[in-house]
Order: sequence, then structure tokens, then C-alpha cells
Amino acid sequence: MLCIPLLFVPGPTALAQDQSQPPVPTSWQLGLRSTGYFYQDQYGDGTSDNRFQNYQAVTGSLSGLADGHLIFRGSGRFTNDLAYNPAGFENSRLYSGHVEARMGSRFRARIGRQFLQGGVQGLTLDGAWLGYRQGSLLDASIWGGARSPLGKGFELGSLDNDAAAGWRVAVRPSRKWRVAVSGAYRERYGLVSEKPIGAEVNTSALKGTRLLGRVAYDLAQDTWAKIQFQARWR
Repeated sequence: MLCIPLLFVPGPTALAQDQSQPPVPTSWQLGLRSTGYFYQDQYGDGTSDNRFQNYQAVTGSLSGLADGHLIFRGSGRFTNDLAYNPAGFENSRLYSGHVEARMGSRFRARIGRQFLQGGVQGLTLDGAWLGYRQGSLLDASIWGGARSPLGKGFELGSLDNDAAAGWRVAVRPSRKWRVAVSGAYRERYGLVSEKPIGAEVNTSALKGTRLLGRVAYDLAQDTWAKIQFQARWR
């Protein structure tokens, strides 16, 4: 196996702004990880086949645009087998690719392909996400669109085949307690497939411990989807 990681991080450049305000830097980052696999297939008739497969994992971002309000992010993978397709790429993947807008200190919005994880949600979405945060007290978000194809190819998810939407609200009344509720709605080929709703409590009120309780109930299937309790003592 041959693995060659490369990372390009240029220095920031300043955008032209009013001289009364400090300049907002614009920066970009590009990462490439190239991995090659050499192996040989041996067959029962005594013949063999030499194989070489390679994977190019790419990540990148561009930040500081529009006076620091816009950020572009993306990641994906290109791969092929030179023995069968030396000129093209097979099984390529687009893991993420979205633009994020920061509207003041409390609102953020993202549109494009993004991974959502938290509460009852855990999926890659082709759509939009809107979040609101008020310090450490309140963290709320809503999202909607189509679930990305399971193969995470470059085609977009279809609202007719796999629509999804959801929300989450987390409150932290004190440093040792955090409570969150969330819900989601998902369709599959025009029919309701899931309607999970859940809650979670995270606390370190007991000295030396961290406790987490999480439950989720699927209203569409009329069954408990998750019951979880975790305790950590240190």
C-alpha cells in the first residue's frame, strides 16, 4: 500500500474594506490523501491477474468571503481500478459540498450536501439547514430537503423518493445540565416512513460522573426506536 498525504494551506489575504474596520482575512485550504493498493489475483487454472487500485480523498474549504459571512466546504473521493478502467474513475463519492452563511453572531444557514447528527437525526442531506444559538443557553435548528443517495454519488437526492425534514432544540439552564428535544419526518417514495421524536438529558451534577439518557419514539411505526442510558465515573 502506498499512502501520500498532501496538505496545502496558504496564508490569508485581506479583503479590501473600510480603513476604520480591521480587515477580514480570506483563506482557503485543500487536502489530498492518495492511497494505492497493489495485489495479485491467483486463479485455479494457474493464471494470475495483477491489480492496482487507487483512492484520492479530497477535502477543501474557502472562508472569509463577503466580509467573513460566507464559507464553502466540500469533501469527496475519486477511485478507479487501472486494470479495468485506466482513464476514468469508478465508485466516486461526494461526501459533502455546501455553502454556509453566518448572519450576525446568532444565526447560521447552510445549503448543499451536509451531514446532520444530533438527537433523532443522523443522515446526509441534500438541502438546507438553519441554526440559532444564544451563547451556551439555547441551541436550535431546523432542516429540510432530500436524503442523499446511499452511494453518495454526485447525483442529488430526490424529494419524490426520499424527502426529510426535522428540528432540534437544546437548552442548558446551568453548567451541569443540558436538555434537548428533537423530531424528524421522512418519506420514502411518497409514503411516510419515519416520524421519530426524542429527548435527551445530559448532566454532571453528581461529582465525578457524567450521565446521559436518551429516548426516541417513532410515531409512524408506533414503537420505541431507542432507549439509551450511559454513565461515566472518573
